[in-house]
Amino acid sequence: MSEKSKIFLSGVVEGFYGRPWTMNQRKELFRREQKWGLNTYLYAPKDDYKHRMYWRDLYSLEEADQLITLISAAKECNVEFIYAISPGLDITFSNPKEVSALKRKLSQVSEFGCRSFALLFDDIETEMCPADKEAFGSFADAQVSVTNEVFQHLKEPQVFLFCPTDYCAAFCTPSVQLSKYLNTVGEKLNPGIDVLWTDGEDQGSDYIPHDALRLALTEWLVEFGKADQPDGSRSRSGRSKREASEEEPMQTDGYVPGPKDNPLYTAEPLTLEDLNLLSELFYLPYEHGPTAVTMLKELHWLRDNSDAATTGDITTECERVKEWRQRAVRFDEMCAAVVQMFNRLSNVPNRLILYDLYNYICDIKSGVLLARAFVKTLGGGTPHPAMIINDNPEPWGFRGGLSGEFQRMLPCHGNRDLFRIPPATRMYTIRPNTAEDQPEVMKLFKEMNTETQQTVELIGDRLVQGDVHPTQNCSLILEDSSGICGYVFALSDAKTAMTKAQYPEAMLSDYPSVMTVQIHPKVPDPTATKRLIEQVLSSLRESGSKGVYIEFRSNDRRMMDFLKTLNFFQVLRFEGLPANLVVMGTKL
Repeated sequence: MSEKSKIFLSGVVEGFYGRPWTMNQRKELFRREQKWGLNTYLYAPKDDYKHRMYWRDLYSLEEADQLITLISAAKECNVEFIYAISPGLDITFSNPKEVSALKRKLSQVSEFGCRSFALLFDDIETEMCPADKEAFGSFADAQVSVTNEVFQHLKEPQVFLFCPTDYCAAFCTPSVQLSKYLNTVGEKLNPGIDVLWTDGEDQGSDYIPHDALRLALTEWLVEFGKADQPDGSRSRSGRSKREASEEEPMQTDGYVPGPKDNPLYTAEPLTLEDLNLLSELFYLPYEHGPTAVTMLKELHWLRDNSDAATTGDITTECERVKEWRQRAVRFDEMCAAVVQMFNRLSNVPNRLILYDLYNYICDIKSGVLLARAFVKTLGGGTPHPAMIINDNPEPWGFRGGLSGEFQRMLPCHGNRDLFRIPPATRMYTIRPNTAEDQPEVMKLFKEMNTETQQTVELIGDRLVQGDVHPTQNCSLILEDSSGICGYVFALSDAKTAMTKAQYPEAMLSDYPSVMTVQIHPKVPDPTATKRLIEQVLSSLRESGSKGVYIEFRSNDRRMMDFLKTLNFFQVLRFEGLPANLVVMGTKL
């Protein structure tokens, strides 16, 4: 409840990690919110780069058009659109340029028609940088100072939310009442700003999660039954009638399956129990539903007590053998229920929902079928072909989630995953470059450049060789137990190292800084490389640079492919660039 506006906010937060919703899905959400009597939508998808990782970057014209359309769609449904931004990953609270960048970003969104905003500081490190430690008494002081300033810059909007780093009781030290962080927020945050808070367990509430889920699934069952053909142009298979061909699958208009046909096509309508099973198989990110937990426990027990599976005979079997066989039957029935759910779900009229869920349900079905076949093998059945142990497992066969847990319990994948002998975990260190590192740096430099022609002089080469000195805090080393395996060097003003006009002035105006990167191929995980580059980009940004470019020879395919996988840089296209070079860049 906002003290200033007295508006009771009730609605949906899109604040999860993973693939964000599409624009059409959000518009459909607004329509449903209006139908349900909800009045708020908070835009905060964690994997939208310009919401979190690259929060300083302004939206492009195309992105702006999408947001304008989305904000308008929310207004049409009487839904308050709250734009949230999460700058806490790398903001320097005491740097006026950083605060200006935040104001500039929110002012742009305000121009799109948005009137409600939120600053989110959840899921971030609490350690302040040296500059912030000098300027503020605590982490809470830093956050509140910036939040209050932004709130006033936006002319104190009716709805302005602040999400603290300690956003639930479990994060508060030593308690909610005694938390210095929360007390500072409470004392110094502008009273016109509302604080977001997550309740863990609402004591004394009438809200019963199980009943709420059951009610929601009951309503969703109706949605699954609605045919996806508002204009009457689509068939039950989801394909346009005018796209139909002689190869039309069995699920076509007019097809009546026989009683002995494939069960995928003779499945009965979807039931509430099917949806309940689906929700328990995909419960929470780090928690399985009751049915999934039971299946995992049963599979563990059947595997650990497999010696009882073939002991004795049918007439004189002991109690332990009976128990194993009875539990094997129960496990088989649970697996059959999953397959039946998959079959029924595959036949629902609402194909749009099915297509969003299909990859997930197909994955869990295949994992369950493998586990089911494994139990039958323990009972004396023929091993499933996919369970035969080999020395060269294919990497694309490995799964995550519940399906992965089933898979890792099978003998063909149990303790090996991608490798027959699990490799030791690599630990990487990121540290400043020193004079003593030069021999190893040059060794890596020469090794990685042996296949490219050295006919073109690059500023990056001179940075590595020591002919040009990098900007302060812009020369970092990546190191593992065997030594230096990567480096990043950067110069904030590339012109100072140029003996001639190497690049067009238009490019240098937008990308004044130059960076060189080299990572040994033995580093398989890009996470360490991204952290290395992010630290240097942050230092360049603090130096006042607004863009950085990387140059490499056009025959260096490895470097081009490597940089594309990191998603930091885009190929730059300016008139006057040398034909034998590739130049990539990013705005800061």
